[in-house]
Amino acid sequence: MIGKPLGEESKESEINDSLYWLFDTYWLGPMRSYLSSKWNVAEEITLAESMTRWSYLMPPRFLQKVVQMYLKPRLKREVSDNW
Repeated sequence: MIGKPLGEESKESEINDSLYWLFDTYWLGPMRSYLSSKWNVAEEITLAESMTRWSYLMPPRFLQKVVQMYLKPRLKREVSDNW
């Protein structure tokens, strides 16, 4: 198996860490507020489209965090309460 050139993995890791910090610091607050108070799960498809677009920029572990901590619980609650 051919690996990445020496130092490339650490640069990639630094970029992912920086992006994670940026998303966590500036993006997550407004999104969390929207998900908890304004998002109508039953009627809105635009969140899925928006998340798909944002996911190209997000570090994978940040996207996992958003899905696990905010989207899944909200969807589960909505399903158990209304369906």
